[in-house]
Amino acid sequence: MAISNPLSVPQSSNSNLITFDNCINRSIDLAANSPNSFLKANSKRIYAAFVNNSASQITLSLGDIAGAKVGQGILLSPYGGSFEISSINLYVGAISAVSSQSSSLSFVECSF
Repeated sequence: MAISNPLSVPQSSNSNLITFDNCINRSIDLAANSPNSFLKANSKRIYAAFVNNSASQITLSLGDIAGAKVGQGILLSPYGGSFEISSINLYVGAISAVSSQSSSLSFVECSF
């Protein structure tokens, strides 16, 4: 069966579907115990996803880098732990990450 990916998404007149077409896909390396403010505040953010590609836990911190502390925030488990921001829990502020060991974090951020 062929897979179709249309350029435009049909919407009914009463739909609350929000569309976006601007996404960045990146990964960052985290040095042990060194917070990294990797996403600036973005008032146009509509979606973001974060995946831990490492053997150690990563902590995401919503807000300024000064608040990023190991174990105090959103904990991403080793080897695939993830967190998603969508219209249900939309956060448009800065995002930082920290880990007690050298780690790698992949992420995507989409905006309108």
